[in-house]
Amino acid sequence: MTAERRTRRAFLGRTAQTGLGLLLLHSLPAWARGGSRYRMAYRERSFYTMGSIATVCAYGESTAHVDDAISKVIVEFGRLDALLSVYNSASEISRLNSSAGQGPVRASQEVCDILELSKGFNVQTSGLFDITVEPLMRLWGFRGTPRQALPTDGEITNALGAVGMSHLSVDSENQKVLLDRHGSSVDLGGIAVGYTVDRAAGILRSAGIESAFINHAGDAYALGSPDEHDGWTVAVPHPLEPGNIVHTEELVDRAISTSADNERFVTIDDLQYGHVMDAHFGRPGTRVASLTVVAPLATQADAYSTAAYCKPGILADIPETSSFLMERTNDGVLVQTCSSDRRRK
Repeated sequence: MTAERRTRRAFLGRTAQTGLGLLLLHSLPAWARGGSRYRMAYRERSFYTMGSIATVCAYGESTAHVDDAISKVIVEFGRLDALLSVYNSASEISRLNSSAGQGPVRASQEVCDILELSKGFNVQTSGLFDITVEPLMRLWGFRGTPRQALPTDGEITNALGAVGMSHLSVDSENQKVLLDRHGSSVDLGGIAVGYTVDRAAGILRSAGIESAFINHAGDAYALGSPDEHDGWTVAVPHPLEPGNIVHTEELVDRAISTSADNERFVTIDDLQYGHVMDAHFGRPGTRVASLTVVAPLATQADAYSTAAYCKPGILADIPETSSFLMERTNDGVLVQTCSSDRRRK
């Protein structure tokens, strides 16, 4: 492989824009932007969706072919955002949350499937992946007015009473969903983007696209490999120094997701608290600065990086994954740990 081919990078990461969400760090070298240098036509499009920027890079038979496929992906992101977002009062998830404690509500088969999938990840991660942490997100100031002081133990205990997958029941056969406790609510932030990225990859495949990279603010899927390259090389930036690349992965038909405490946070008493909640204790995880997980599907990578953020050791029991961890020691120093791919035997 030539040095030029090894240099190709799809820079992947997430950082905070205070109050505005996430910023996608995605760049291709200037020499890679000219599709005429390759056997296939190359196109790249970025668009705002699901609270951040998504970028799709793809190769196809012609620019018209690729543009048409990417347009279908953009439509799909918009459809799923409207279906799954807690920020859209008309979404199915918002309707479910507003009906908590009032009986079951009708849901589409797709929402039932995603909720069932979430329950499966909850079991697999010993309860660390939990889509019912929305009461904790509100308590810690991630929704609405920021907090001026840390939540009290009593406030945390009260919020935890509404948290837990036992409060969520899914009847897929009759397409009904129930949140049995008033105050309970669902937030699909740890799985919805990964699910949508997988849907996008499926749309591109169906359109005849064999090589593409889909990235939404750090949840990404590498479809095939770039024209005349062995894989899509993804670089993970330092969580505190975005210009400093600390890890790379070369991906072919694999997904990657990064959770970091600088991507979305609240500041209370001059201390920064990241948005990934430990559903067992009702507090944000604090030891992990950045956790990157590689898995077969974006849905898996998204869920596993969210769950393992509070307890990285759980990844040791999850097959077909690898990870890159930057964890704080007691004196605040960041220590890097890289695991090998855990293949299913």
